[in-house]
Amino acid sequence: MIFLGNLLKAIGAVGDLIANLYIFLIVIAAFITWFVRFPVHPMIRILFEITDPPLRWIRRRLPVVIGGIDFSPILLIIVIYFIRYTIFDTLYMYGEVLIRKSLIGG
Repeated sequence: MIFLGNLLKAIGAVGDLIANLYIFLIVIAAFITWFVRFPVHPMIRILFEITDPPLRWIRRRLPVVIGGIDFSPILLIIVIYFIRYTIFDTLYMYGEVLIRKSLIGG
């Protein structure tokens, strides 16, 4: 049980880390769109290739551009936070519960 608990904690922690990194990339990409119209630098293109697919999916399904301001990054960040707190934190906490139960003997 300790192995399973540690595995669940690791999955939760790594998922949380990846979610935080992706949120950081979304914020950076949003700031870059304010200043760079046509990205030429390879790092900027890679950044847009990573962040644009979910943003395009949101833009196609919801009218998130209001008054020329694109709210799809904000909506995507909210969705990522929801996933973080419902899935990754739950896995992490359940892993802690399994470890405690196996150490206590319950």
